[in-house]
Amino acid sequence: MDKVLLAEIEALQQELNKAALGDDDLDLLSRVVEDVTTLTSEDAADQGAEHHALRERLRQVATRFEVSHPRLAGAVERLANTLSSLGI
Repeated sequence: MDKVLLAEIEALQQELNKAALGDDDLDLLSRVVEDVTTLTSEDAADQGAEHHALRERLRQVATRFEVSHPRLAGAVERLANTLSSLGI
């Protein structure tokens, strides 16, 4: 996995640890991080639609937390941007 991507995942996990989130929000973000890890570790061929859907989910999550947890939202948005810049 790309070093920059790993750094963004770690940054997001650090923000998750700091944020006071409810169980539903924590589950949502944990699933997204798991999906990122899974999709980026698999063969990228024929997964363009899945990658696009994942980036869209990340952006929706970032929007959801913009007001209540801006640092967390920023970490999610940076992860989405990193995926996009890597062609994922």
